[in-house]
Amino acid sequence: MKAPTTLKSAIDKSSFVGIIALILLTPVFFPQLALAAELQTSGQQALVFKINAPLQNQNSLVLQQIVQADPLSTNLKAYLIDNHSPLADYTDKLLSKDNWQQIVAISFVESNMCVHHYYYNCSGIGGQQYLRKYNNFGEWIDDMSSLLDTRYSGWSLDKMNGVYVQPRSYNWGLGSKKVLADLTVLEQTSEAQRTTIAQTATNTVNSDLAILTK
Repeated sequence: MKAPTTLKSAIDKSSFVGIIALILLTPVFFPQLALAAELQTSGQQALVFKINAPLQNQNSLVLQQIVQADPLSTNLKAYLIDNHSPLADYTDKLLSKDNWQQIVAISFVESNMCVHHYYYNCSGIGGQQYLRKYNNFGEWIDDMSSLLDTRYSGWSLDKMNGVYVQPRSYNWGLGSKKVLADLTVLEQTSEAQRTTIAQTATNTVNSDLAILTK
C-alpha cells in the first residue's frame, strides 16, 4: 500500500542534490578560494580568502540547514511528540517507508500511536492468538510496512476496515482516515517548506557566483 507522496518526491531530488553539489564545488570552479584557504592554514596572508570568508560561511549555514533540518522529518517528529507517541524517536525509520502514513494512521486506532502496545506491537499484528512480539518499534515498523506491501497492497484504509480489523468498525475507519488526512497536509506543508529552502539556497549560490565573477 503506497503513500500518495513520499519524502523522496517531496521535492525534485536532483535539484536538491544539485544545489548542495554546487555549494560544495564552489572551490573547484573558483580555485582561488581553495588556494587562499591553504595559504591561510599555513599562516601566509590570503587576501582573497579574507574577502570571501563571509560568503563561504553563508553557504555553510545554508548547507547545514538543508542537511540537518529537513522539514518533513522535523514536522513529523513534532506531530508525534504532540500526540505523546514514542514513535517520535523513529521518525527517520518511518520516513524510510513508502507507506509511513498508513503505518502511523493504523497505529493511532490500534494503540494510540504506540502509547499502548504489546511488546512493541502497535497494530495487533498476528491477532489475539498469535500476537507478534518485537524487540523495539523499529522491528514493528519493518513488519507493518511489509504487511501493507504484501497482504494489503493497494488497499485503502476503508477497504482494510472489516478485514484487518474485524468486525468492521466505524471508529477505526474514522480515526485512521482522520490521521491520514493530517499527515497528508503535514507532507504538503513540508514540501512547500523544502521548496523555499531550496530556492533560498539557489539564490544564495547565484548571488555568490555573481560577486565572484565580477
